[in-house]
Amino acid sequence: RMFYSQSVPHLSKIKPKQGIKPLTSASKSPSNKKLSINRFSPFSYPGSKAMHKDVQPSLLSGDSAQQNYRGFLNLCGIVLIVNNIRFVWLNLLSFGILVKVPKFEAEVIAQWPCFNGVLFLNVHLIVSYLIERMSKPKSYGKRMQEKTILFLHCSNNALVLAIPILVVWNTTGEPIFGFIYLFTAVILWMKLVSYAHCNRDLRVNWYRSALAKKSDERFHKSDSQGNFKSYPANISIGNIYYFWFVPTLSYQLYYPKTPCIRWHYVANLFLRLVFFSILMILITEQYVLPYLETSLHPTVRFDAIRTTEKLLGLSIPTPC
Repeated sequence: RMFYSQSVPHLSKIKPKQGIKPLTSASKSPSNKKLSINRFSPFSYPGSKAMHKDVQPSLLSGDSAQQNYRGFLNLCGIVLIVNNIRFVWLNLLSFGILVKVPKFEAEVIAQWPCFNGVLFLNVHLIVSYLIERMSKPKSYGKRMQEKTILFLHCSNNALVLAIPILVVWNTTGEPIFGFIYLFTAVILWMKLVSYAHCNRDLRVNWYRSALAKKSDERFHKSDSQGNFKSYPANISIGNIYYFWFVPTLSYQLYYPKTPCIRWHYVANLFLRLVFFSILMILITEQYVLPYLETSLHPTVRFDAIRTTEKLLGLSIPTPC
């Protein structure tokens, strides 16, 4: 005990070497520009400085107040990217480049039934507009039967779904065009259902108000205020086409709008649409289709183990 007390002096009595200034209160002051600028100077954190002062749980423990696992997420992302890059490289070595650039020629486009079907969807839109135009009230005493209007709308909306299904089922073409055709047809079908329901309620309210007022003069006027249109002023070809391109499935007389069109936002959305559409086509033709072709053999042989392995390979998003 006496040996250690004599041989090891107190830290405050240790003389610094030549050229090294001791860590004092003056050195910690803002006047010392070198230490204030160089935050990680070795003299700011001497080896004798106590780092653990408070009792606290480990940062990796569940009792820790600050749980930040961003590093683990970054590590998982790096592992996932590197693993998928390996699968991409193996796929290119095994199959090569399978993506084909479509030829946009007039003769080829004319042979695309799905492309022509998307153009034919305009006919259903115009028919729905004509049905509402024929049922447009002229006076409170003359009106078309609601059952007749309902039958016409149901027939038109049924054809919106029936024709695309028959075209895609009975023709052989690119799957991506069939998907786009069916996707557009389903959206139009839901829009036309909402269009018919909303106009039916507006039409019934119109007749009720006309019978209550015993006069329909005020209902023939286009009661327009800005972008707002009252029934039946909303029955127009421009209004139904506007509803087709509006990103909603619910029809109404008025939609809230921004003061001006944000073209940079529109361009951003358009570029996203083009990029992810190309990415979907690339993944489908380069990775999904070859894997589907190799998965047909165990399915035909009723090999349950191989079939399960192929299904798991398709369900996990890796280009294997």
